[in-house]
Amino acid sequence: MLLDEPFAGLDYAFRMRMIEFLRRLLNEEARTAVCVTHDVGQALVLGDGLVLLSARPAQVWHIFDLGRNPGTAGAWGKSCARSRPR
Repeated sequence: MLLDEPFAGLDYAFRMRMIEFLRRLLNEEARTAVCVTHDVGQALVLGDGLVLLSARPAQVWHIFDLGRNPGTAGAWGKSCARSRPR
């Protein structure tokens, strides 16, 4: 599932309910999602990992493994070896 700023147009109370709904859905259904957001709090609540991009042109600046899903630790660990773009 690709989510591009999915909560941007929602008021605060409804946004919090939808974030919790999506978090539960992704955990219960064992689904994978990529969520594009400028809100680090949303990313931390929803994600197993966090990819920080640089300004234009976007390049991977840093990849963080949030350590919530042992099944993905290997993939995130390999990606974490990269750091700032040259």
